[in-house]
Amino acid sequence: MPDDLELIEQVGPEGGPRYRYWGAEISCNKVSAVGRLHMEGHPLDGIRFGAPTTITYLVNLWSQSSGCRTG
Repeated sequence: MPDDLELIEQVGPEGGPRYRYWGAEISCNKVSAVGRLHMEGHPLDGIRFGAPTTITYLVNLWSQSSGCRTG
């Protein structure tokens, strides 16, 4: 996991851990195999993906391409 992926809740709204990363929140299922991206303004906000590292990659790409790294 990326060093700046911060655990903010052990059991979040999807039943598993919830993380904060560059202004985004990632809510995972119980086994952290599927996570949902929550980031206002991100074109994929609210969509489920794979593991948290997949979502951090999507946040990185969007933040770099839009020139707005937050957090």
